[in-house]
Amino acid sequence: MLLSISLSLLRSIAVIALAAYLGGRTPFLWQLLAGQRKDLRARAVAILFFGLLSMAGTNLGILINGAIANSRSIGVVVGGLLAGSWVGLVAGVLSGTHRYFLGGFTAVPCAISPVVGGLIGGCFYRRNRGRLPTPGQGAAAAFLAELIQRFLVLGLAKPFSLALHWELLLGGPMLLVNSLGAAVFVLMIRDMHRQLETNAATHIGLVMDVANRALPWLAQGLTAVSAARVAQELRRLTGVAMAGLLDAQGAVLAVDPPELKDGFPRAVPVTGGPAILTAAIAFEKQTYGYLRLVEKEGNQITRTQSEVALGMSGLLARELRIVELEHLASLHTQMQLQLLQAQVNPHFLFNALSTIIALCRKDAQQARELLTHLAHFLRKTLTPTSLLVSLGEELETVEAYLLLEQARFGERLQTKILIDPEAAEVAVPSFLLQPLVENAVRHGLLPRSGPGHLTLELHRTPDGVWMRLEDDGVGIPPERLAGLLRRPRNAGRGGLGLYNVNERLRQLYGEEYELTIRSQLGKGTTVTLYLPAWFRPGQTVDELLVKGAG
Repeated sequence: MLLSISLSLLRSIAVIALAAYLGGRTPFLWQLLAGQRKDLRARAVAILFFGLLSMAGTNLGILINGAIANSRSIGVVVGGLLAGSWVGLVAGVLSGTHRYFLGGFTAVPCAISPVVGGLIGGCFYRRNRGRLPTPGQGAAAAFLAELIQRFLVLGLAKPFSLALHWELLLGGPMLLVNSLGAAVFVLMIRDMHRQLETNAATHIGLVMDVANRALPWLAQGLTAVSAARVAQELRRLTGVAMAGLLDAQGAVLAVDPPELKDGFPRAVPVTGGPAILTAAIAFEKQTYGYLRLVEKEGNQITRTQSEVALGMSGLLARELRIVELEHLASLHTQMQLQLLQAQVNPHFLFNALSTIIALCRKDAQQARELLTHLAHFLRKTLTPTSLLVSLGEELETVEAYLLLEQARFGERLQTKILIDPEAAEVAVPSFLLQPLVENAVRHGLLPRSGPGHLTLELHRTPDGVWMRLEDDGVGIPPERLAGLLRRPRNAGRGGLGLYNVNERLRQLYGEEYELTIRSQLGKGTTVTLYLPAWFRPGQTVDELLVKGAG
């Protein structure tokens, strides 16, 4: 009979082990067991899981003379071992309540023992401090829980003679089998953990292999050439039928193998079932493009392929963000050099000084004022800075420039500046407005015949400043307007100045805060932009960009 009872207990442990294996592989429960989730919902699921395992150990037991030979302790002990005292305690209460209502002369001690077992497992959990328990700890905790149950049965069950007979018959097998079952349970969890770590290391290795081969090609950004290299390496390592990259608008940049490009899915998002995986190449709120894997019809994207693609998309996004920051640093240096060359060229100085000299004979007071404005303007332009300045300070430079140009061109240049007093304190990048005003004067108003009018409006809103710069100059041809804010190759100073200003806005505030330019030939041009009041004067552009990248 003893052998029959032991075999029956082992069969129940096998069923519990199977349930543990299946449950332990669910992502939700595994995140809790691995310490990645500790929220109330995760704990509730763990309590239910281990409580049901313990109840199953009771129901799969053998009823002998009003008592049940069972493997109830395994579920609650391991629950406490893996998920902590509260999980073990509440799972024990559930299991104990279930056992109590089954009745029998051992109902009371057997209802108490699961609670004790859960607390014992929780004590081992606290001792391990987040580390997975060992099989030996599982066996020791279950042995201690079963040993306490033996004393509870002898102390609380009536009649004592029947309790003693029952313990002499079943106590030894239950101590042995439950200890063995808890050890096997913990061993299975540790094995699954080791397997997951191995898979994760494999995924990381594959991603780093692709990164080491493909990321150097991203130095110029996400281009057709760099996308082709990434697609080639990604397909080589994942073994999918096709790998490709799309830009942020969904246009296909590259596909490997190239000859299958015509059959590559282009929609973003795409609904292709399990044979297609699309991962966004995105950093924070900016999307650079999409990475897509496509399998043959009838095949599915595997979990390994999916993990590699998702990991690679994250690496690509961060690399492209770094490329953007490096480009901005280069652009900042280029902008400073361009400003020095454009603003302090001999023609500008000669014309301004000639105007002042001429006025010295007619109006010495005006000449002194213009000389003061010229000194202020040169001081600002000859000392480029990455500090943010107040909008009021930026307007002083604009006004100095306009006064110098008005003194030279007289009635041909009519200007009007409308600003809310509250807008003057908003922080903006230095030398932001002056290039826009200079572009409107030089390329919009001066080429026209007759007087030209320039209006600059600045209105404070609850969250920032809205700016509108309007001129009634010659306008911009549509073909030039379409590419005015793109990276110029052989652009004149006007195109380069607008591009630099727009790039600084994009990098500091985001793409939604770009310049908006509307123009009609012969009627004039309007430039609008919105500047959020996110920063304070005195902060540096480099400091803000580093925070944004982190």
